[in-house]
Amino acid sequence: MQFTSLIPTLQNGQADLVIAAMYITDERKKVVDFADPYMDTGMVLVVKAGDTTIKSTKDLDGKVVGVKAGATSEKVAQDLKAQGANITIKSYKETVDYLLDMENGRIDACINDLLNQLEYNKTHPNVKIVGTPFTKASLGIAVKQGDKEMLDIVNSVLKEMKQNGEADKLYQKWLMSAKQS
Repeated sequence: MQFTSLIPTLQNGQADLVIAAMYITDERKKVVDFADPYMDTGMVLVVKAGDTTIKSTKDLDGKVVGVKAGATSEKVAQDLKAQGANITIKSYKETVDYLLDMENGRIDACINDLLNQLEYNKTHPNVKIVGTPFTKASLGIAVKQGDKEMLDIVNSVLKEMKQNGEADKLYQKWLMSAKQS
């Protein structure tokens, strides 16, 4: 399902919850309810592995930057542009599409979620993360606004997983095995 369809699908009752690297934002809180955050992350800048000219967002002037349409990466790029960055934003339906375009030299850089990028880097050594996340965010599981029963169930499971160490085990197994370039 396309990322932009997740919240409407939840709102119209076609899904009971959404867990898809969804950043908890004030804007989203107006239309869905979020369980307690399950992980922290942030946006990172991604370039081709051999690129030494882009070391931070300050080096993006005149560059074409790939982002995911309707996602936080697009908003972050628009914010950079509004703050004076001379960038061309190219929006894509899927993250993998803009990362592949960058690998193939059609765009200069990408903005992506750290956790998503760490996973991508496992199988694509031609890209690297530049620096550390330049935004901070918490990931949450969204439920239909007012669905207190589902929200309570999700929060209970998250609390149990944190207390019994299962959350840490999953983090180590699935995320920390990925290396930053």
